Amino acid sequence: METSNINSEPQAKLQGNVYVRTDYKPSSPVEEKHLWGWALELGLIKSTTREGDSKKYVLCLSDFCMASKVSEDRLICWPMNANRYSGSAYSYKIAAKTKNKLVDAGCLEVAQRGEKGISQIYRITCSIPGHLRFEEHDLGPGVEVRTAKPEYLRNGRRPKGQKLSIKGYLPQAQPLLEEMKLINKAMQSHPLTTSEGVSYARCTRIFNNGSLKRGGRVYGDWQRYNSDQRLSMTIDGEGVCEIDIKACYLHTAKALAGSNQELPEDPYSILPMVSNVSDSFDRKKKRDGAKVFLSAYVSKGGTLTKFPKNFRANHDIPKKEKVATWTKGLLSTFPFLTKIDFASGELMRLESDMMISAILTLIGEGVPSYPVHDCLIVKKRDEQKAVEALQASMLKYYGHQAHLEVEYLSGKSKIVYPSSQELHNSISKISCNKLDDFGSSLDFDVVDEEDMMNMIY
Repeated sequence: METSNINSEPQAKLQGNVYVRTDYKPSSPVEEKHLWGWALELGLIKSTTREGDSKKYVLCLSDFCMASKVSEDRLICWPMNANRYSGSAYSYKIAAKTKNKLVDAGCLEVAQRGEKGISQIYRITCSIPGHLRFEEHDLGPGVEVRTAKPEYLRNGRRPKGQKLSIKGYLPQAQPLLEEMKLINKAMQSHPLTTSEGVSYARCTRIFNNGSLKRGGRVYGDWQRYNSDQRLSMTIDGEGVCEIDIKACYLHTAKALAGSNQELPEDPYSILPMVSNVSDSFDRKKKRDGAKVFLSAYVSKGGTLTKFPKNFRANHDIPKKEKVATWTKGLLSTFPFLTKIDFASGELMRLESDMMISAILTLIGEGVPSYPVHDCLIVKKRDEQKAVEALQASMLKYYGHQAHLEVEYLSGKSKIVYPSSQELHNSISKISCNKLDDFGSSLDFDVVDEEDMMNMIY
């Protein structure tokens, strides 16, 4: 690998949004041979090194190369703690040795020193051959449990908790591990592939605050792409569509509270801070703001005291409008929210259980799917099966159905109305339309702080 002449002076206030993961392997014997030779050159392996250890170094270099390919500014984070590598394809010692050898060889340098709660940021100073390709492997458990988030802030957010050993949650976690093993096996057989040829075929179900009752959403690296980029991907060479559960968190909360309140196709449109706005453009901004506000309200445990960062500027909220006014509008419109203990994590767990059920149903029908929290990516020809699986799963876990929105690469979408609860397996009434006045500027219903940290590459 050739090193580049890059100024090694650390820069202040850098942000490393690309992390070296533990998920990748060479996509063919050609790439494996290349990395094997590089490992020899770096001094990571010798002729006397055990084959099993040599393969682990190759996997670690694969993860470094993949992070290098993803990082647009050549800045990466490579956290080093034993817990992070618990149950992974290789150990902390192998990761630390690989990183140190890369630094010694001039392939990596410190761009910004780490501080409490902030990872050290490295600058990649060598060129990774563009022809190298990598794919996700199925090594390591598909379930993670993390500690509670610390109280300090990192780049304006509380950092994610530390990964705990899954062994401490057995045997309760065993069914969850088996489900994720089945899901990842299906993905390995039908990878989700970008137009550049990068394939994704692995995900992890992450629980928070040291409890299997909190969180449980599924995370995969395809989720860091925006909706348009995801819709340009393929499964088995076929085009895809995205099926989104409209206002999923509100429907989940309604189910958890045991409420009978009927929710319209677009519940956010009936909030007073949205419906009282006459101009359609301003109303759209307020409507998008209402989704962000609900996200913040949920992630703060139902005790929101100030608007999220940049909220006023992004959604044209005048200074005279107060958080208390928005909170009152939210709770008066959806009173069932007052019955939810958001801090318990039950809301996200119920939503994630519902989504997992739909994914497993589709696997049973030979249909691969890729979740983006309250949305599923499937082949276009599998659209109807995915719709029916989501509707059946909502009936099972919620007792009712939400509207669904199906989006395509062309920019068009269709709304799927709830089917009859007595005949929920029948073909649903579908209304085709172009993106309406409100559009879908947010890719999924709620992206809270946990999601933002868990989705960072």
